[in-house]
Amino acid sequence: MSASQPTSRGGIALGLDTLDLSLQYLMTRYARQPDPEVARAVTDHLEMLMGHPEVADNLTYRELYNRLLATWRPLAGASPTRDRRWWRRMGIPMARS
Repeated sequence: MSASQPTSRGGIALGLDTLDLSLQYLMTRYARQPDPEVARAVTDHLEMLMGHPEVADNLTYRELYNRLLATWRPLAGASPTRDRRWWRRMGIPMARS
């Protein structure tokens, strides 16, 4: 496992593909039945993606996820500064670039 990848408490790497697929699932779920909790999960995943090393090094990814965050935050009822980062409460570390 690369030191630059965030890991869960169980030691499983949270790769970009896994986060992105989870995000797609959550967005589809929200489209079928809008729910602020699902929208908050979407914003959480977008924030995790923004902190991922592969996204931090790629301007195109950063712009995409940043625009998506701007769209999803109002749906989630979240402000940009409000700390809804469940992965921090769970003790999941985030990689920093």
